[in-house]
Amino acid sequence: MRTAGRRVAALLWLLLATRPQTLGGVQAPQRWAPCVWCVTTGLAAGALLAPGEIGRAANATGGGEQLIAYLGDAFALGIRAGLESDVLGVELVLLLGANRVEVENEFGVRFPNHGEPPVLWTGSVLFYPLFPLRHTALGRRLRPFVVAGLGGAFVSVDLDNIEGQTLYHSWQESVGGGIRFFSDHSFVELRLTRQRVHRNGPLHGFDAHAATVALGIRF
Repeated sequence: MRTAGRRVAALLWLLLATRPQTLGGVQAPQRWAPCVWCVTTGLAAGALLAPGEIGRAANATGGGEQLIAYLGDAFALGIRAGLESDVLGVELVLLLGANRVEVENEFGVRFPNHGEPPVLWTGSVLFYPLFPLRHTALGRRLRPFVVAGLGGAFVSVDLDNIEGQTLYHSWQESVGGGIRFFSDHSFVELRLTRQRVHRNGPLHGFDAHAATVALGIRF
């Protein structure tokens, strides 16, 4: 009889310990918790730091002059979407520069409407190196990460002055890192990345750097 009573008491304790926390009969909202795979999405803003000259070609209308394409530092906007666990994540990033590619000849004479703002896309893998701390209060709120990916850069530019703008797609690799500050299921992210854009036609290979702040949701 005593053994049966102990079993009943143990069962009641287990039920009480595992039932959802309630407030006035209504289940309390769950705060941030580790998950197997969560969806993440967010908006980013920041700076796209470019090298200046990114390509050149001969003016096909004559004169033997060179037309030079310049991409300078600019404000940038981005969108992100992906899946992540407590250790790894995958995401697609789209980054749009605010400034047009400028074209001028070697003597500094500008050719208007010969370029458009660049668009960079990247498929990335994220890794959270401090994932063993994910069950601690600090690990739930602050999550540094490293990121690497492959993608491309769309650049529309006219460097022959005869056939209008040509849309070039150059492959690029990206590496970087950052940190996310979580509050329940939302987060603020700081990220620095370096994109190595490869040569394509008259466009040189060049490095671009992005420094962004993002607001995101994890659900």
